[in-house]
Amino acid sequence: MEEKIIKFIWNYYGDPAEKTAEHHSIHLMEFAKAKELKIQKTGWETLKENQAIAFILLLEEDAKIYKDILRPNRAEYFQE
Repeated sequence: MEEKIIKFIWNYYGDPAEKTAEHHSIHLMEFAKAKELKIQKTGWETLKENQAIAFILLLEEDAKIYKDILRPNRAEYFQE
């Protein structure tokens, strides 16, 4: 059975949203490497003017472990 992937998402608003999301994604990658996670995929996206997100992809088993540490604004199942 294929493992499910969870996308943890952090929302940012205002003028610095894009830069803040980009910076947060760097810290998420550092976290993924430090914890030696199986998936080491992070990133950021501009959704519209003054709104951006940072995200990390985690296996469902890792998401359960790290959700209280990372405290994302929301999470969703990810499909490629």
